[in-house]
Amino acid sequence: MPKLPKFKNVTVPYEEALMSLPEYVKEAKVLYYPLSAVKYKRHESYDGGTYWVAENVKIPKDAKIYMDVIIGPDVELSKGIEIGKESRIGAGSIIGSGTVIGKRVHIGENCTIGEDVNIGNGVWIDNQVTIEEGSTIGEGSSISSNATVKGELKKRSRVFEYENYNNSTKRSEQNYNLDLTRLKRK
Repeated sequence: MPKLPKFKNVTVPYEEALMSLPEYVKEAKVLYYPLSAVKYKRHESYDGGTYWVAENVKIPKDAKIYMDVIIGPDVELSKGIEIGKESRIGAGSIIGSGTVIGKRVHIGENCTIGEDVNIGNGVWIDNQVTIEEGSTIGEGSSISSNATVKGELKKRSRVFEYENYNNSTKRSEQNYNLDLTRLKRK
């Protein structure tokens, strides 16, 4: 494979940026999304790689952000957070203090993640989702837009649009994928 030249600035299609970043992009100093006119800067990650942050986002000093993460514009990050490898945080989202986000997690735009939330690996959170303080989202779960989650979601759980999931009361331990009656409407 031929050696690619080092770039100072690189323009990357949005779809490509959602996937793992190619090697030539990791070498760049600045990343642009052409349709959104948002400028991203490269930072050194907690594990020695790089991650990308929109210009107007402030990163707390004690944040642990791993390689290939992309953080969109107007995102608010609180103290003591951890963001796993290859995760994406959409524009306008708020991440509360003490929150741990696993590997390859997608958090959509304008989401609110409360304090001390644990999000497992491979979770998909759509736009405008609220996850209440102290909640746990199991590995491989999906949460559709406009949903609110409080409590614990087990592995590969699904919460659908406009549904309000709250497991603060004890119920039978059935698989969330099969028992949709456990999900309440707002």
